[in-house]
Amino acid sequence: KKEYHREALHIFAKNAQVDAHNEEMIEKCCTDIRSFYEVDANEKQVQNNISKQTKTNKKPLRLAKNARVMITKNISVNDGLANGVTGRIIDFLEDNNKQISRIIIKFDSNRVGRIHRINCRYCHEEESVCVTRESDTTDQQESDLRSKKIMKQFPLRLSWAMAIHKAQGITVDQVII
Repeated sequence: KKEYHREALHIFAKNAQVDAHNEEMIEKCCTDIRSFYEVDANEKQVQNNISKQTKTNKKPLRLAKNARVMITKNISVNDGLANGVTGRIIDFLEDNNKQISRIIIKFDSNRVGRIHRINCRYCHEEESVCVTRESDTTDQQESDLRSKKIMKQFPLRLSWAMAIHKAQGITVDQVII
C-alpha cells in the first residue's frame, strides 16, 4: 500500500461526502475553529438564517488558521481571485468592534492577488491576500426584489476535498479519488 500525504486533495462524487471530509480535516488539523454566520447589510449577524426559497437552514461557515480553503465567487478574475482558487488561512484581522473583518490567505499560486497586494494596506509587501465578506445576491426570478435582503458572507469554503466537477482543470501534486 502506497502512502500519501494526509492533506492530499480528496475528490468525491457528492457534496455531502466533500463536506464530511472537510469537517473531519478541520477537526484534525486545526484548533480555535471559528463560526462565521451571514450578516445583513448593517453587519448584524444572522444566526440560523432560514432561506424562504429553499426552507433550508444555512449553516455557519467554519474556518480556522491553517485550514485549506477555496474561493467560491469571482472577486477579481483579472487578479486571479476567482471561483475555485485554493490556499491556506494564515490569519484573521479584526475591526474596531473586535469582529473578524478580513481573512488572510496564502494562495497556492503567488500569482493570485498580485494587484490586490500592491493596492491593499493590509497585504502590501506580503505574500498573502485578505478576503472580506461579499454580498450574496439571489436571482431576480427567485425572489421579489422589494423584499430581497442583501446578506454578506466570506466567499470561502473548506477545500481538503472537492466534488469532481469542481476539480476539473486544476493541477495538483497528489489526489485521492
